[in-house]
Amino acid sequence: MKKLLSTLLACLVVAGSLSACKRTTPEPEPSSSAPEEPPVVSSIYQDGAYSVKYSVPAGDSTLDYLTISVLDDEITVQDYGFEPYENPDASEPADESEAAVQPEPSSSSEPEGEDTEPVDYAAEIKSAYRAADGDLDTIEPVEGAEEHSYRFVRMMRTALESAKEGNTSTVTIGTRFLDGNYEGRMESANRDGWQEFVTLTVSGGEITEIIYNASGEEDSSKLITEDSELNAQADGPADYYPAIAQSCLDNGGDFSKVTAPTNGGAATKTFGKLMRALTAQMTSGGERKIAVSRLADGLYTARFADFDENGWKEYVVLKIKNGKVTVDEFDAISEKDDAARRSADTALSDRMREATGLSYSDAVSALVNNWEKAENDVTQVDNVAGATVSSNSFKLLVGQLLATAAVEGNAEVPIEVERLPEDAEE
Repeated sequence: MKKLLSTLLACLVVAGSLSACKRTTPEPEPSSSAPEEPPVVSSIYQDGAYSVKYSVPAGDSTLDYLTISVLDDEITVQDYGFEPYENPDASEPADESEAAVQPEPSSSSEPEGEDTEPVDYAAEIKSAYRAADGDLDTIEPVEGAEEHSYRFVRMMRTALESAKEGNTSTVTIGTRFLDGNYEGRMESANRDGWQEFVTLTVSGGEITEIIYNASGEEDSSKLITEDSELNAQADGPADYYPAIAQSCLDNGGDFSKVTAPTNGGAATKTFGKLMRALTAQMTSGGERKIAVSRLADGLYTARFADFDENGWKEYVVLKIKNGKVTVDEFDAISEKDDAARRSADTALSDRMREATGLSYSDAVSALVNNWEKAENDVTQVDNVAGATVSSNSFKLLVGQLLATAAVEGNAEVPIEVERLPEDAEE
């Protein structure tokens, strides 16, 4: 009996020991399949209202102002516009009852004798901002209010910098231009193989130095002002290139007031294109080194000088904006009725569709699509199968337009182009 009791006691001791071991075993780690906590997203901007204004007047004697609000990184334009500039040095005080001034629309685009509503440029600029989805680098400047468009971009950049720091104090911009070194270069060489460029320095908000020259297309170290052949006589590039730059400096950086020196008419026009593009950068605080298109903004028309054997005269209308060329229209006028268009001739389209599988309108749509793929290079436009003659006519008209009127900025009068011999008709 005693032996049995001893055995039972020994078993109880062992069981207690095992139980104690189980109680000290660490809890198992949670399964790796358990959902993780979502990462905490930090805000770029601090909530609040941020205001920026100009103390230096724009070219139309108005001052720009802007207020934005930020909530959870959502940016809203609360208040934006221009107000009359009250010159403290003026002999007569400004009329305080006068409404806020907007830049006047260009008179050249309005019919004489008709009353027109003034353009709300502030609303147009805000629309451009929304169209760019808030991307300050892609905002299209509003025609007629380019300077205010550039100022808007700079004020937005400034307001957003304040929002990063949470600084809600109003920031006053006291200079027209942003200090720095800027360079603008034509994106391609001219017909004579020279690529014009402007470098300038802005200090204290003012342009302090301008260098205008042109480098060789094949040898960029070769400058037009140092070319011995071109400068063999007086009034060569060595004279008029520096004269153009000096004239701009003498006029406070206003390139529109530059007087073209002897033999420097074409160089003065190119200088204006470069300076217009650079002004956008200097005012808005964008890139410091840019390529500039040779093409001037506008709506241009080119047409053939005569009718073809079937009584049609093709024409093309191009819209150029910031160097981008869009085909606005490509069609043909009837010799019998100048109001009739080839695209509206259903009988002709039916015959063309039977012969080639596509109508005239189909061919035009395909041509426009090929143009967009060619990125402004008419030599890269593919012909449309079944519309070879129309394709060649399109390329000839576009090529002549881009080589002449669009470079010169002459959008007033359509240019006339001589036909090339045609091998076949569609």
